[in-house]
Amino acid sequence: MQPTKAELAILKAAWHLKTASEKELHDHSVGVNKWSLSSTRKTIARMVSKGLLIQDKRHGVKVYCATNPRLKTIASLIADFTKDILESDSTINASAFADSKHLNHDEIDDLQELLESLSQEKHKANSHND
Repeated sequence: MQPTKAELAILKAAWHLKTASEKELHDHSVGVNKWSLSSTRKTIARMVSKGLLIQDKRHGVKVYCATNPRLKTIASLIADFTKDILESDSTINASAFADSKHLNHDEIDDLQELLESLSQEKHKANSHND
């Protein structure tokens, strides 16, 4: 299940912080979402039920971490955009993101591998459905 824009802001905080409380996730995403803490809590609960975040308890405090790594989520978003919006079965070359402030050279290489892997998985799934 793909995250919404608001959920992506919380995921970015979760990837950055690794493991964080609701308040920490809120503080790191409030610049984007501009929500109250209670709205962030509701979104976090929805993200747990959607499988985007994992909830744990440390020293009696609920903490959260992202279910999937950042690059896997980015690859999935790109693949879905390519298929659903561009209506293309082609794999976008990750070098298109070479000027990103958020991806270094090694991550772009890893992203390319993930995109190719996702493309192969979708082709296999489509061939089984035929």
